[in-house]
Amino acid sequence: MPLALKRFLFPSLYTAFLLVFAFLFAPLGFNPTDDGVVLAQTARFWSGQIPFLDFVSIRPFGSVFLHWPALLFGEYRLLASRFIMVFEIGFYSYAFLSFTVNRMRIELSELVFWLLAGISFALNLHSFPLMAWTSIDAIFLVSVGVFLRNKLSSDSWWSILAYATISMAALCRQTFLPVGLLSIWYFQDHKKWKAYLGVLLPYLLFGMYLFGQGVFEAAIYQMSVSGVSVKFVLKVLLQYKGAYLGLLLGASFVLAWQWQKHRNWIWMSRLMLGLCFGLAIAIMVLLLRSNSYRYLPTAVWISIIPMIGSEMRFHRLSRHYATGVFVLFITGLTAISIGYPSPALIMAWPWLVLVFWVMKRFTPLLRLHWLALGSFCLVLLLSAFVRLNHIYHQPASEHLQYKTKYAGLKGIWMDKHTAEALNELSLWQSHLKGKRIVLFDYAACRIAGKEEMLCKGDWLTQEEFPSKVLQDSLFTDLKDSKTRYWIVQKYCSAELSDTLIPIQKRKDTLQQRVLQMLTQQSIIYNEGKYFIIYRQ
Repeated sequence: MPLALKRFLFPSLYTAFLLVFAFLFAPLGFNPTDDGVVLAQTARFWSGQIPFLDFVSIRPFGSVFLHWPALLFGEYRLLASRFIMVFEIGFYSYAFLSFTVNRMRIELSELVFWLLAGISFALNLHSFPLMAWTSIDAIFLVSVGVFLRNKLSSDSWWSILAYATISMAALCRQTFLPVGLLSIWYFQDHKKWKAYLGVLLPYLLFGMYLFGQGVFEAAIYQMSVSGVSVKFVLKVLLQYKGAYLGLLLGASFVLAWQWQKHRNWIWMSRLMLGLCFGLAIAIMVLLLRSNSYRYLPTAVWISIIPMIGSEMRFHRLSRHYATGVFVLFITGLTAISIGYPSPALIMAWPWLVLVFWVMKRFTPLLRLHWLALGSFCLVLLLSAFVRLNHIYHQPASEHLQYKTKYAGLKGIWMDKHTAEALNELSLWQSHLKGKRIVLFDYAACRIAGKEEMLCKGDWLTQEEFPSKVLQDSLFTDLKDSKTRYWIVQKYCSAELSDTLIPIQKRKDTLQQRVLQMLTQQSIIYNEGKYFIIYRQ
């Protein structure tokens, strides 16, 4: 096959693979809490509202520029945003893999490389609905910037664009703030003024916007009030059994890797490698049977730690290359949050590179392309199994059989309770005349119309309003809004797909304060199955 044709064929097949995956799985699952937060803020921004003034945000608003095309799709805007998310993960799965292979001078055929890209994409997914989120946007921007910088000369003016793109990741999620300077260090551009200009440029433009709108102090406070402590990160990691599985897998590979260097130990290295794969498959089967799929990506992520350490310590790999993996590893670490406790968003590619590099150092029992093809099929089947049987709180194969007429959510399959609740909400919104505010955590209700943007919060929870100052400002705004009706959910929206749990049982101080305020200052106007209407 001609080289030019291969270069065109495999990227086209990979793009088609992403498109088919999006069509099959993007419509599945919906959680009315955080599913829609990014798109709700996107709709607010492009309707003319000012971030940090007209609505509270504990994250920067860079994501609104990546997801604005979804607004063009009207009733299908949420589905369109999921397609954008699929292609973001698809691109950074390819881009980081390409970057690592090139920088470490690993020789792979075109077929093996693109099969690894497909495996990387499947492992980088998570068990949530395929919804837009700021961490994914940030990782995507880092991958674009790294990809550009790897292709460009450090003296090129285009290098400014590369570093600016990396730096823009922090405008989607502020925990990515160190990545820009770390990338300068990794590419050894610390003596190039263009690199620093590129990193600083997005922050200068962001600061100018905040000063121009008069919200600089409010923005700094809102974005810094939540924080992510070391204690929180360790808690998130250690509460998942996948961390221990990952360390075991990584240690096994390291032992096999080191033993194979001694010819007298080659049989031991092969035995260890076989036991490692056998153990991994056995544990995967057990986790799948116990509905604990979310542990698998964490295991993949954690397993690269001992392998990278071994590569740096024993294999005489240039520290320049090896530490580069650690630089981008930080990107994966900063993606950890309460909403995505499994850090599976990025870390498949270095794991794959190291594993296949190890495999090439053994006398192969199978040719590498057959191993890659078999792994691709296995991982893809596991990924599809997870998507069809466990999407967050919603077992897809049993319950995702309903759609809603709610504006902006066309084409999304969800469980019966969620669909009924959204349809009822739509009826109340069309029936009630005058100012009204939907309270609590139905972020999706603010996707469509300006009337639903009166409240300063899209997702009214303790996590989104973590300080008393923010909560007090919200209450002051609600009391002064002269709203005639309050539409309040009766049940915890995150648990609608399982059982109908009364909202009073949720241990959220903000929501309990809102309930107390409504009880004291309003009267019940009407009541449905899923909502209560209060009137001033």
